[in-house]
This record gives sequence, C-alpha cells and structure tokens, in this order.
Amino acid sequence: MTSPILTIFLLTYNHEKTVRETFQSILMQKTKYPFIVKILEDCSTDNTLKICQEYTAQYPDLFKLIAQPVNTKGQHMRWAMNKEIQTPYFTVIEGDDYWINENHIEKVISFMEENHDYNMYATNVLHKGENFQKSSFECQNLSPTLFGHEISLEHYIYIQTAGRVYRNIFDFNQFPSQTIEGDIYSYYLYLDKGKSFCDHEIDSVYRLSTTGAWNRLSPEEQRNSFYEIVYTASNLLNCRHAKFLLKQLPKCIFKKLEKLIGSTLTLRLYVLWYRLKHPTKRTEIVHDDISDKVNPKLSICCITYNHAKFIRQALDGFMMQKTNFPFEIIIHDDASTDGTADIIREYEKKYPDIIRVTYQTENQWSKGIDVLKAFVYPKIQGQYVALCEGDDYWIDENKLQKQVDFLDTHPEFNVCFHPVKVIWEDNRASESIFPKPKFRFNKDILTLQDLLKHNFIQTNSVMYRWRLKDQENLFPNDILPGDWFLHLLHAQTGKIGFLSDVMAVYRRHAGGIWTGAWVTDEWFIKCAIPNLKFYQAVEKQFQCNKQSDMEYLTRETISVCLRQYRWEKLDELSSLFPDLYQKAIMRNNNQQNIKIYQKKYKKYRKIIIILFIVIAILGFSLIFK
Repeated sequence: MTSPILTIFLLTYNHEKTVRETFQSILMQKTKYPFIVKILEDCSTDNTLKICQEYTAQYPDLFKLIAQPVNTKGQHMRWAMNKEIQTPYFTVIEGDDYWINENHIEKVISFMEENHDYNMYATNVLHKGENFQKSSFECQNLSPTLFGHEISLEHYIYIQTAGRVYRNIFDFNQFPSQTIEGDIYSYYLYLDKGKSFCDHEIDSVYRLSTTGAWNRLSPEEQRNSFYEIVYTASNLLNCRHAKFLLKQLPKCIFKKLEKLIGSTLTLRLYVLWYRLKHPTKRTEIVHDDISDKVNPKLSICCITYNHAKFIRQALDGFMMQKTNFPFEIIIHDDASTDGTADIIREYEKKYPDIIRVTYQTENQWSKGIDVLKAFVYPKIQGQYVALCEGDDYWIDENKLQKQVDFLDTHPEFNVCFHPVKVIWEDNRASESIFPKPKFRFNKDILTLQDLLKHNFIQTNSVMYRWRLKDQENLFPNDILPGDWFLHLLHAQTGKIGFLSDVMAVYRRHAGGIWTGAWVTDEWFIKCAIPNLKFYQAVEKQFQCNKQSDMEYLTRETISVCLRQYRWEKLDELSSLFPDLYQKAIMRNNNQQNIKIYQKKYKKYRKIIIILFIVIAILGFSLIFK
C-alpha cells in the first residue's frame, strides 16, 4: 500500500445533521495522490460518533477515528497536529462544512509538489447561510487582481478552514496552550514563514450557523477576538504586521498613539485596554455548543486499599486505552496508609476530566460498609461498566474497545469477559491463564445457569451492560464475593460472551482478600459469614439450591473457630444461620467438641486470672518493702 501524502483532519462535534455530506465530499475526490482521513471526534452528545463509526467500519484503510474521552474544547486539534501528522501535507475540514470540487485535492497537491517555495494554498469558499450565499473573498472585499497570486497578511482575508492546505513544516508544540482560534493562528504562522497562494475557484462550502460560537459574536467582538489571537501569537510573529492590524482600530486615540510609540506597542496597549474594559467578554472561540459535561459511554470502577506498589500499573492500564468513545474512571480509596492516595492524586490532577476519586479518612470496609454499593455504583454514568481493583491491571490497549464493540453489536448479551494471566507476587506458583476452557464448560456463549455452578469470570476481565442504574438495592449488603453476584445479576437478563484474547493480569499476593480463600483460618474468620450471606442471597434472587456449599462452609467455619477460640464468631454464626449451625453440629458431633473446648477455655481462663492475682500481690509486696 502506497504511503499517504496528505492528512485530512476531520473535526466533529455535534454534527449529526451535516457530517454525512462532509464524508461524501471526501469520498468523491478524484486524485492520484493517496491520503488518509483522521477524524478528531470531540465527545459529541448527539449521534455524530455513531456516524463516524459507520464510515470508519466501511472504509477502514481510509478513515482513522480518534475519539476524545472528554470534551477538550478544541484542544485535541493542537495535540493531533503534533502527534498524528506523518505526511508532507495536511488540511482541516469541520463536520459542518464540505467540498464541492471533486478535483480539490488533485489540484492543490499538484501545485504544492511543483512549487516548493509555497507553504500554504488557499481556495475560495462559499459562505452559505439561511438567507444568502456569498464567496469568502466577496465577504472580505478582496481585490480580484490578487486571484492567482501570492497573498500576505496585508491582504487579510478570513479564509475558511476548509479552503486551506498546508505544507508540514511546523512543530505544533509552538501553539499556545490556551483555547484560541487555532486555524487563524496557523494561518498567520504560515503567512509569516513563507509564500501562500490564493486560488479564485470556489472549492468548498462554509455553513453559517446562527448557533456557531464565532457567528454568535458581534462584529466588534469578532474583531477584538482576532486581536487577542495576534497578541497571543506576537512572540512568534514579532508583531511585524501590527501596522496593518491597527488600520481597523475604531478608537482614534490609538491611531494617534501609533504615531508616537509605533505600531507594535500600540497594538499591545489596545489589547490590554480591551481586556481591562471587558473582563467578562474575553473571547474564546471553540466548537459550537460546547458542553462542560459529556456523559461517558463507559465507566471504569476501581476500589483500592494500600496498593501503593501496584496502583500506577492499574492507572496506566486505564489511561492507555484507545477508544472511539468517552469513558470515566471512578476510584474509591478506602483510607490507604501507604501512599496510595498520593499516587492517585497525581493522576487525578493530570486527568481531571476523566478521573473521579473518593478519598476516605476512615476505612469503610472494616466498618462493614459495602464501598461499591455505597460510594461507587451511585456515581456510574456509563452505559457499560468495567471493573479493575487497584492491585490488578490491563495489558491490552484495545481491551475496552473490543468489549464495547462486542456489546454494541450483540444486544442480546449483557456480559462479556476474557481470559486473564494469573501471577503470584511471591513466585509460589508459575504463571497461568484463567479460566481454562474446561472451567467455562468449553463454551464461548454462556448463561446464568452456567455461572450459578461456579464463577469463571475474573473481575478485571468483565464488562457489563449496566442494569443497576437507580436500582442499587438489587445488590445485597455485606456479601462476599460481590463480583460474582454482580455477574449473576447481569446474566439474569442476557447472555454471557467470551472473548479469547488475554487482556489483563490478575495479581495474587499476601494482601489479597481471596489469596487464602477456603484454606486459611484467617479467611474463614473474616469471610465465611459474608460468603454465607452471598449464598443465601443467590438462593433468594435466582431460585437455586446452594445448601451443600453452605453446609460445608458452616462446618469448616465452626472447626476454625474452635481451634482459634473465637467464641464470638460462633455466637454470630449461630445467630445468623441457626439451621445451618445446628445441622453442622449434628453431622459432625461438634456439640461435644464445643463443650470440651469451652471447658478447657474456662479452665485456662481461671488459671490465668489466678496467676495474674499472684503476680500482682508479689509486685505490691516488693514495692512496699
């Protein structure tokens, strides 16, 4: 495949009514020069993104979709120019404008290839509004004698974005970071650095929208916005064109000042004067109807506690995701004491529009509070939800895109998941892949009944079509494992899909809550009762029988409590699950064991009390001597 010679940047934001015409105008181009179209989608709130996805899917070799996770107010253009241009030439067209000359690219690139001293080529543009049509050059009263000649700043015309093609000669890191009219800025950079050619032929249409940010401004506001831009650019342009700009100043006093202090200083004084006089009217030209808040399509939920060793890897895995949709990251730090919160704050500061964090000052889990249900689920805005705890991480930059694409194209599925790599921090076991095909019944399409048998979905691999919006009460309190129950809730209303790519890592370490599951005494003390509550909730919600699992868990918990002398846990167990407790005692004859252990405990307790009294008496006698 021949490398492209031209990059077309298509800027879209809420252009669902017009963007198809823009796409068709690009597709109609007849040229021998290969080109690529990079769609910079700035978090539209209408169906623009869906239309862009349609064309990208239909012409994958021509269109590349770059969707911002949050609205950037136009700053994605500056970023893209620096990161995405690998061609000798580039041009920009917005999603509400379009080309009408099928030979536009052919004509312009042929000229630029033959005339290496020209850095910009500008064509005439038709301004199209509800009540009139007029060419760009007519609007600006440009002398017809300039057609087909070199243009400069002194012949100032506001050539519309779609009418320009640039030679790739700049490092666009030079662009100021504040929001300004970037296409005007680039226009003046090119006029300042080399020749530009003016073509009289009308090649494109610029739609005049009454709701457009620029067209909502009065003529005075437009003029002063323009001065703001040139003032910002003055360090690069050195205000060499200040004399021309001052010709349009309405204030006689500034025209008189020009004679005394010169054009450059007068222009700067004018802009400063305007800023002081109109502090609330300082103009920022951005995309039409920019919204400060754009609803994400997907929410990433991450809970963390004392994961300072791991959290960076988790956060980097989130931020490396390449998607054509916006997403948010909801993090809950449960009063970490090892610096986890400080690391999260670094990322929150860097990505304030994506990352939303709850920082606890007291550990909520130790109080028996379900942090997901209480603090995370109510904040979810996305249609889809992905989970990843702070000690796990993702390894595929396309993970979210693959799973969202699957759910988008398979509406009968409510859950999808993939295999994960399992690693041990202490190297007690070698790496492995979970789940093995046999563990998921050698099937790629699974159901609720399959999932009720055992949990084959690793938490950091799952994505849901979220069903708990305003229905958080479907999720019971104080249960473990919560993720398995969440899988079941979503599988209750749709199928489960399996994607074969390994896209995440599940880390097992000493601090993990499930590292000693069903094995260590500590796990039974901490987790057995919440686990029993889980099975109880599963039976109630999904009308199934989990008695054998519950009975085994109860018997093992009783044995552990006896060994550890945890009478308070035995009392809690007998109080919450009296039938299971009695059945376990009857089956294993544990009642007699309990009485023996209780007698031993009482005997040792008496001995300890007597020894304590004796030591105290001896201590006092020595003191008084």
